[in-house]
Amino acid sequence: EAMSRLPRRFLFPRVGTGQSPVNLVPVDFVARALARLAAAPETAGRCYHLADPAPLTAGELQRHLMRLLDRRFLLLPLPTGLVRRFLRRGPVARLLGLPPEAIPYFDYGAWFDTTQTQAVLVESGIACPRVTDYLPMLVKAWKKRRAGILRRA
Repeated sequence: EAMSRLPRRFLFPRVGTGQSPVNLVPVDFVARALARLAAAPETAGRCYHLADPAPLTAGELQRHLMRLLDRRFLLLPLPTGLVRRFLRRGPVARLLGLPPEAIPYFDYGAWFDTTQTQAVLVESGIACPRVTDYLPMLVKAWKKRRAGILRRA
């Protein structure tokens, strides 16, 4: 949402280094994986991370979104705390449609080991798809929904 509200060529914050993994997974993957893991007796008492085994970094995700939204932003590296403070200001938050609480997620740095999860799920043919495979569909659906909202407004 935030990228679409700004001019095509503009400054955009890159939170932190841009190197932190952003773990996005489709809900249908999570549902299928949970069902399989819950049904398997050998999984009892173990911990399974339902995460992307090869997540994009925050910077990679921004570049993919810019391409899909036809934006050419100059990414301005800013500390997480500064971006959060900036977004707490009512007009800025409303303009960008981005809650300040979401910002730390893009500079979190957690990496989840999915080795054990993948070993169990591979037998069932369940795998977490790459974000780059479904991101174009998400953006297309978002654009369609947004166009409908704007027409009604």
